[in-house]
Amino acid sequence: MLRHLIMAAIVALLLCGTGQNAYAVKIEDGFCNLQGYESAKRQTLILIDGQLVVDEPDGKRAKQNQVWREFVANLLNTRDPAIGQNFAPREQISIGILEVDGSGVRQTFRGCIPTYSKEESDALSASGSAVDEFFGRGWKANLADAQDRFRRKMVLSLVDELPERTPLTEIEETVDTFARGSLTSSISRGLGINVELGVPRIIILTKLSVYTFPATDPVGARKTGRVDSERLNLDLQHAEVHLFGADGSEGSSGTEYLRAFFLSGKGKLETISGRNGALQVINPPQSVRVFQGKVVYPDGSYPMRIRLSLDRNGIAVNSWAEVVSDRNRYSPFSGILTCESDEHCQFIGDRVFAQIWSDDPDPEPEFENWMPFAGFRQLEFELRGNRITGSISDSSGFVEGMEDGLKFELNLVPGGLF
Repeated sequence: MLRHLIMAAIVALLLCGTGQNAYAVKIEDGFCNLQGYESAKRQTLILIDGQLVVDEPDGKRAKQNQVWREFVANLLNTRDPAIGQNFAPREQISIGILEVDGSGVRQTFRGCIPTYSKEESDALSASGSAVDEFFGRGWKANLADAQDRFRRKMVLSLVDELPERTPLTEIEETVDTFARGSLTSSISRGLGINVELGVPRIIILTKLSVYTFPATDPVGARKTGRVDSERLNLDLQHAEVHLFGADGSEGSSGTEYLRAFFLSGKGKLETISGRNGALQVINPPQSVRVFQGKVVYPDGSYPMRIRLSLDRNGIAVNSWAEVVSDRNRYSPFSGILTCESDEHCQFIGDRVFAQIWSDDPDPEPEFENWMPFAGFRQLEFELRGNRITGSISDSSGFVEGMEDGLKFELNLVPGGLF
């Protein structure tokens, strides 16, 4: 009942608004650098396709704008006990509207989720005074106040910060191809991601039916997606991508196109769902380390680096490997790091690795020259102290002269970002 009352109050505020249009970023950063607590190692950008935003003359709230406003308000409901499933304590959040003319992103809000982990909450309760809690002066009351401030500023940013333009009065179907649409044009101009704030996660709300996709089979769709992304020079900074707004009109070829499009733009598409779908739950990282060194190919050694991002169970989340030869080639990877001690660990990949780039999603692997790490599926390495030694191989293929796989040696880069 309390949750329903809270959401009703949020919706009422969204409908009423403030009557002001300051066009300034709302900031609530009280939990961003909380003394005595570590900052989150992941950041989340929530992006609203400008195609969903309509004009609101004289402060009258448009019904169409309620779609995206409620999406964000529900996603960032800090009083929802389940928020910890989707956001890490103190995870930095930014909200932006992708301009309908493709000129970039207008940021409306920035702040950090005001929550503690269970361990932190237990420690605060153990050290607190029962009298303070009874009279509302304890950490729980302070946390509730911080959550109210966060939610209030976040909601106001959704009401006040409409772009200064004359947007669509209603959604126009199939306005353009996805690659030429305003969403991708705005994203390609840069999202201002600062990787010092954590590994990036991007959540996009759109309506895919306003875009067209190649009328071809999945193989052709993936090839076109790669080429389109390369032409835009898309760079999502090795991010998780979660896309909402699918309604089935894009079809299976459209889905394959989107996976290849974002992958080529340094993003791994983890969720593709309708507006009311669930966010794919991927644990936030507890540690993020960057290693760099060299990988050996038959014609010589090339620079290689790895972002090893691990959750609390040692599972790789939003981790990437990159090699620089004639161009940068990169691939996300998953797997488990098992440690015998703090100084000796073994990583075993999930037997997908660079095959994620395959244009043909059938079970048979493809090994093409353009694919990173020859398209090999098996990534393994040993971590001793600050040094990684490993190999990239495949039971179904090999590079002539290197039948045991591509060997690499990497060293930790203290404070490295990737």
